[in-house]
Amino acid sequence: MLAKYPTPEAWRKVRFSDECHLGFGPQGRIYVIRRPGESTCPDCLQLEHEPKEEDEKKVHVWAAVGYEFKSPLHFYDAGNSNGAMTMAAYLPILQVEVAGWPSNVVLEEDGASGHGKGKNSPIRQWMRANGITYYFNHPHSPDLAPIENCWIAPKATLRKETHWTREEVEELACD
Repeated sequence: MLAKYPTPEAWRKVRFSDECHLGFGPQGRIYVIRRPGESTCPDCLQLEHEPKEEDEKKVHVWAAVGYEFKSPLHFYDAGNSNGAMTMAAYLPILQVEVAGWPSNVVLEEDGASGHGKGKNSPIRQWMRANGITYYFNHPHSPDLAPIENCWIAPKATLRKETHWTREEVEELACD
């Protein structure tokens, strides 16, 4: 990529995209205060356990950043049990967000399966039809894709606040 974008100015037209999964429900420690004599009462005991992955409640979000650019957060339904973005979820985001970008902008993607890496996937067909320039980068590489570091702030905000519903997560993430 350095040969294609040899100067810092050349990188100003690249917009780095990524998706993130934000959990909701009980957060942090829950303290139980018992009266004297209740410490071993069977009705007063609560077993702690981590929820199974399929039982975790998650909100899925996509965004892009670039030089003097930050897209709005686009929340989507993954439509599957593992939370991975699908092409069906990704295409509407591209149509709403990326279609309005200037023609000289380059979209960086992390190569997730929902990004439609195959030449004839609906995503690639849409990109060609709309003149979108793109490239795939190595996933989870904060040194190569600065957006990886951008998820730190909304996740930190969510850790500090109590949030039990999807709407609360979306509102906190947008702050």
